[in-house]
Amino acid sequence: MISVISVFNNKNILEEWLLGSLRKQSSPCEFIGVDNTSGKFSSAAAALNWGAKISKGEYFAFIHQDESLSGNDWLEKAEAFLRQAADLGVAGVAGMLHSPRLSIWQVGTAPVENRLGLVVSGSEKTQLRCKTVVTAPTAVQTLDEQVLMIPADVFSRLQFDEVACDNWHLYGVDYALSVGTLGLKAYVLPLPVHHKSLGFVDGRFLRTLKKIFQKHRDRKAIYTTSGSWFTNYRLDCAALSLMAARAEAGRWIGRNTTGGRLSMNLLSLLLRSG
Repeated sequence: MISVISVFNNKNILEEWLLGSLRKQSSPCEFIGVDNTSGKFSSAAAALNWGAKISKGEYFAFIHQDESLSGNDWLEKAEAFLRQAADLGVAGVAGMLHSPRLSIWQVGTAPVENRLGLVVSGSEKTQLRCKTVVTAPTAVQTLDEQVLMIPADVFSRLQFDEVACDNWHLYGVDYALSVGTLGLKAYVLPLPVHHKSLGFVDGRFLRTLKKIFQKHRDRKAIYTTSGSWFTNYRLDCAALSLMAARAEAGRWIGRNTTGGRLSMNLLSLLLRSG
């Protein structure tokens, strides 16, 4: 059995999205709702660790409140995929492959060739742009937090890091990187979902990112669905500065400067993130 664990701050969204899709499933599951409408928990890691303590399933599925599982047999397929994934540490529905070399011109972006997932987002159901369509469990470097599935026995050895991930960002990225210390892998599964939110990057995201740089400094680069980064903070700042300067130079000859503004915004957030 799968235990579905979700922290929520809006009962209407939870009811319409996640619970609405769970009721249609052909396979039974245990649902653990972690009520955070009063702000009891200050981080996803703390809330989800608490929910896991009272869960009884063989697998824990940590799913956002505004996620809809596409298909009545979603849980049934998920369990089958989980059982066939070798050295399973954690699995999700969207993630990033690692590349041998990160270009400085890719810093702060999520390269299409590295993305995997069958995800649509927002009211317009925007498809996650990926170069390769995932058709089987595929090992990746990191996972997006919207859906994270972890064997209960693995979670008993490794919980979400409440110190490094002390807000609502990047706990899935950190977990996917951390399972390697147990000799295990992170996977993207070929399971379609509809995510209400589009996601965002703010100062708290970047403060947590810096902690992850320190924790996983043995990695030269970390690829996330919200941007790819060198674990060398100064190198990231230099790359964003170069990208902004190149875009500004292009503006003088009539080129689009959207990329330059994005680079400057990211650089400003990164420098202010402490």
